[in-house]
Amino acid sequence: MIEATARRLGVGELALRMSIDELAPVPAFEVITAIVREYGVDPTWLVTGEYDAQTHRIALDTEPARHLSVVRAVVAAHVKPSEGSTTIQPDLRLER
Repeated sequence: MIEATARRLGVGELALRMSIDELAPVPAFEVITAIVREYGVDPTWLVTGEYDAQTHRIALDTEPARHLSVVRAVVAAHVKPSEGSTTIQPDLRLER
């Protein structure tokens, strides 16, 4: 099931497994972007847990190729990285 979902989203299976881990989720940037692209979910809600009609509308109206920039903007606006780390509070880790 996870393998098929990763294929459908176009992300690595490991990235998806890490993103949905029940004990210590580490959402991968590529997974968040794929969920926004594939399911039309508000990126602000995925990152912060709070719904934002404006970012949702932007994500829905944006070409799929531009979802990465939309998600990056949301992350930059709402989440601050730990100093000297690629880990972002609380659980978001950017994949490169």
